[in-house]
Amino acid sequence: MSTRRIFLSVLSLFAVAVLACGEVWYVKTVPSPKIKGQNFYVSNPDGVLSPETESQLNEMMTRLEQATEVEVAVVAVDKFDEDYYTYGFALDLFNYWGIGKADKNTGVLIFLARAARDIQIITGKGIEGILTDIRCGEFLDNNLDYLKNNDFDGGMLHICQDMSDYLMDDKNRGELLLGWSPMGTEDSYIIAIYLMLGFIMMVIMALFAYKKLRAKPGQTQLEVQENGSNVRSCSGCLAFVFPIPMLFFYIYYRWMAKRIPTIPLNCSKCGKPMNLAPDDETTGYLSKEERVEKKIGSREFTLWICPDCGHKEFVRHKGPKYKDFIECTHCHSKASKLTKTETLVAATYTHDGKRLKHYTCQCCGGETTITERIPMKEVRSSSSSSSGGGGGSWGGGSSSGGGAGRSF
Repeated sequence: MSTRRIFLSVLSLFAVAVLACGEVWYVKTVPSPKIKGQNFYVSNPDGVLSPETESQLNEMMTRLEQATEVEVAVVAVDKFDEDYYTYGFALDLFNYWGIGKADKNTGVLIFLARAARDIQIITGKGIEGILTDIRCGEFLDNNLDYLKNNDFDGGMLHICQDMSDYLMDDKNRGELLLGWSPMGTEDSYIIAIYLMLGFIMMVIMALFAYKKLRAKPGQTQLEVQENGSNVRSCSGCLAFVFPIPMLFFYIYYRWMAKRIPTIPLNCSKCGKPMNLAPDDETTGYLSKEERVEKKIGSREFTLWICPDCGHKEFVRHKGPKYKDFIECTHCHSKASKLTKTETLVAATYTHDGKRLKHYTCQCCGGETTITERIPMKEVRSSSSSSSGGGGGSWGGGSSSGGGAGRSF
């Protein structure tokens, strides 16, 4: 055999060996499908899967994410870093890409290594309770014959379809959308601290309410309740953080507010406790304007009489509809009610507006006009959305190693 023929034979054998080896993939070199766009989920750099199968899987995973917010990455390679077992490589790839929404961790990676004849399913921390290790093993066992017969298209399609059907079940889909997450020791500790803080806040609010709802001499029940309105408003804000403790506080507050005692006024002459006069006797001391104020509820009036020296004290209080009226500029009674609002300058997104408020006195019929500023409108925010094509990204999730694997 001539030297030329020997050289050509060796060169041919070397070329065949190189092609047989193919490219070895590392965790940081496996191409992410999100480079193509947000609606791409399959990485198939060695052509292990056909283009038709790759397209079907992308469509299937797009529908699954839209319905359940679960991100599923499908990776099929020939060879990978020999320093890894298949499971370790798949787990590191999952966390390197950050598959799944960061706030829910409901990501899944299906990793097929053709040369190692191994397949792994890796699940995110937030989906392990639904997509258990046993369930993942069932998906693989039920379709392993396809992979043993080198039908990688059929195997991947059936595994992904079984998983998709399971996650799209009404019960599982509902749990996913509600944001199920496994409870570990750290979570239990956080919940215990949360419940303790809620209890402490309930006790603190109850002490404040007890202090605020204690009547002073001569105060009406309405005035005492108004003193505690700040505590009630504060509990309403805290209810967003501690709903159950604040519910118990609200029940306690309502019970206290209905049992506010009337504390007698002390006589300014002799210092002895005075008696509250009947309502009909009090009415006799009211002027025309005060009678109107009492009728419309803008004010309340009490008459106190000292049983020892006979001294009388007349006290004016805020009524249940005090805020619905303003003071009349003519008769000075708290009886002017809003009857008409007139816009002079409309508010825009660049400047304030102006309006007139017309009040009519329920006592003397006098008109009062007030000029008021209309706050400038808030600037509208604009939002934009992007679709597949032109690049995308995974959600930033992570895995602690849940899932299953099989050799074929």
